[in-house]
Amino acid sequence: MKQPAANASKSYSIVISPPDFFTYEPYEDFEKYLLECWVSASKVFSKFEFYYNQDKITIVTDWKKFKPQFKYSIDNADELIITVTGNATLIKSFSEYFVIRFIEMMYITMNLAAPGTFNIFDATLKCIEGESLLVNGFGVSLSSNPFEHFWETCGELNHWPKVSFMPLDKVVDWYKELNITLKAKATTNVERCLFSLINFGKDHAPFSPPSLIWITHSLEALYDTPKEGVLNALRNRLFLFLGEPASHKNEYKKKINALYELRSQFVHGSMEVAREPFFENIDKDVEVYMRYLSDTCDFGIMLLVATLQKIIIEKGKELKFHEQYKVAE
Repeated sequence: MKQPAANASKSYSIVISPPDFFTYEPYEDFEKYLLECWVSASKVFSKFEFYYNQDKITIVTDWKKFKPQFKYSIDNADELIITVTGNATLIKSFSEYFVIRFIEMMYITMNLAAPGTFNIFDATLKCIEGESLLVNGFGVSLSSNPFEHFWETCGELNHWPKVSFMPLDKVVDWYKELNITLKAKATTNVERCLFSLINFGKDHAPFSPPSLIWITHSLEALYDTPKEGVLNALRNRLFLFLGEPASHKNEYKKKINALYELRSQFVHGSMEVAREPFFENIDKDVEVYMRYLSDTCDFGIMLLVATLQKIIIEKGKELKFHEQYKVAE
């Protein structure tokens, strides 16, 4: 009779940076929701199980050293201990891979539940118990900037699209149903969007030209846009799924158009590329231009988050659009 494979464990530490805290009107309870999300995370992620082929992998998190303060200084970052257990051969070779995928799941689900919550700034995943293949640790960077910076814009846009705070456990349950914890290459539209957001999060700048590619790629994937008439189809589908704005619809159309105009400029070599550093008192026109670029990207991220949140609320996995017609008498 074949004996079950022996199990092994490894423990890792990683420092997670508290997000910069701002009160975004009219979201006076912004800090409260972020703190609630972290409290929920300590329960939802205390023990997590998934399978690699037929082998069960268990991840347990220790939150004793983690006390988010939401202060401005990066020095207030907190340490999270993550222990992974499973088949000894798998743990020896792939434990870092399992932990990284777990951290990416935390990043996506927490920032969809309470955008701006989860932030890792140039952190190192260090093995603290068990033999590691990576002597100096594994670098991890997943910035909350893409999710955090749109709140101010959200307050200025008369609440369209609607972005809210969601129960973390509901978002995690939805993510589990996708069965993509260990998946490396996206094959569905929602996966393309989520994996793009993870790659986008590896860029810490509030705006960089490649951001336009990640955002528009994600929107076109989510809304399953045709290869021709992309912009027109996307606008129509955004208004159909998210609901039409109560007012200023043309202004929102212009914002969507601006996102694609900037993307086109970047792709086709006509973008007015700014080089850093630049200084407000000297390069005032550059400051205004960069603010415009950043606000446009923020709006694109808002569209993505609002869409994903609604998909989660409606317990779906992707969007499908079908044209209909009726022959009248």
